[in-house]
Amino acid sequence: MATTRTEMPTPEAGPLMAVARAALLLLWTAIRLPIVTLLIILEPFVTLVLMAIATLGVLTCLFHEFLLKDPHFPFWLMLGMSIGSALLLLPYYALIRIFSTR
Repeated sequence: MATTRTEMPTPEAGPLMAVARAALLLLWTAIRLPIVTLLIILEPFVTLVLMAIATLGVLTCLFHEFLLKDPHFPFWLMLGMSIGSALLLLPYYALIRIFSTR
């Protein structure tokens, strides 16, 4: 026995839905603009600090490994932290991208 399924008509997007959508868009814009402004203003400073930490960390690793021959120096930990500080720029740029697009 075949039964037919009757579909309920979907409500059309009325003026109330358009007003609600416009209010949410306005709220999202009011939230994201100050955040993206702050992130973009701080971007050169954050890049400078993180890349300086990464560069100095790698140079310190190379100095201790090849010139001082210090057996107690945590070479791989220091190298990993240096690379990690450089990779922290990726989520920072992702945040800028998330907040800068509609």
